[in-house]
Amino acid sequence: VKPELDRIEAMQSKSQLAEEVAHLHEITFGLAPATNSGSTTALFGFSSGQDLDDASKVVAVVDQGGLGLPDRSYYLNTDQKSIDLRQQYLEHVQKTFQLLGADAVQSDADANIVMAIETSLAESSLDLVKRRDPVNLNHQLSLQKLMALTPVFSWDQYLQEAGSPHTDHYLVTTPEFFKAMNQLITNNSLENWKLYLRWQLVNASFSLLSETFADEKFDFYGRKLLGQKAQRPR
Repeated sequence: VKPELDRIEAMQSKSQLAEEVAHLHEITFGLAPATNSGSTTALFGFSSGQDLDDASKVVAVVDQGGLGLPDRSYYLNTDQKSIDLRQQYLEHVQKTFQLLGADAVQSDADANIVMAIETSLAESSLDLVKRRDPVNLNHQLSLQKLMALTPVFSWDQYLQEAGSPHTDHYLVTTPEFFKAMNQLITNNSLENWKLYLRWQLVNASFSLLSETFADEKFDFYGRKLLGQKAQRPR
């Protein structure tokens, strides 16, 4: 992953964010763990799917995403178990940055930035119950209207890098998520976004890395999150 980390570090402006997110979506597709609330890919999800009004059509689907925990509720619930799990997740992100070479102080600061971005994404995500009703997901937008939701994010660059074909319209499952994403991009510095993208890249690539990375991922996602006793053979 070092060439990919170097590519992220070489970003000069937030205007490059769309191109880099598309690139990460392309190279990490299928690597990140599945969830019930949308895509786990960096920032948001982009895929193809059946049109909700005409099942004979396949259209582009733009979905909420960008989380390292399974669902928005993991970030927002106030019970003690959720609070403890968030702390364990924060420590996992911190340890991962240490494996990438950061010292304890820097990795702690970096992990808190990632957690803050993901929490903001979670706050604007649609919850699981509302996602069960297709009516709540059926927002058919033209490219122009999609661009209007997120004017600071270059959809032209994203679609070009992703190699997306023409689509009748874009099925945008959660428009409010993308409005909030636009504000989040504005409010965070380029350096913050580099940290977030580095985390997303490595989080999707743990199983392809050395044993120390694989063990660290299992310790949180396997043992602490799912209660697994032992890791599967490599």
